[in-house]
Amino acid sequence: MKRSTKEWIKKAEGDWQVARRERQAARPVWEAVAFHAQQCAEKYVKAFLDEHDIPFEKIHDLVVLLSLTAGKLPDLEAMKGELGYLTPFATVSRYPGAEVDSELADKAMHIAEGVRRTLRAALGIA
Repeated sequence: MKRSTKEWIKKAEGDWQVARRERQAARPVWEAVAFHAQQCAEKYVKAFLDEHDIPFEKIHDLVVLLSLTAGKLPDLEAMKGELGYLTPFATVSRYPGAEVDSELADKAMHIAEGVRRTLRAALGIA
């Protein structure tokens, strides 16, 4: 595995750890849980793209990033709608006017967990 791919994975795992820790806090900040869940998923997709030498821009749209895989991730293709759901947590939920509650954050975590599991398998990570 390329060094740069390992760096993406390390960053993704950091986001996963923060999301899980915040979710278990006495008074969770739900926006932070959803944000870090989205970031984990995004960085895992970018790790896959990096490992396969597929160029990508600095974007947060998980559906666009998925399209760059050119069908190499059929399990993730099946989650396309969920990726669309998760994408806005990268930006929109971080600003006034957007509220994230425990239900939305839990759904974001569930989706991110599926993305994480799928991409770890695709990258050969136990």
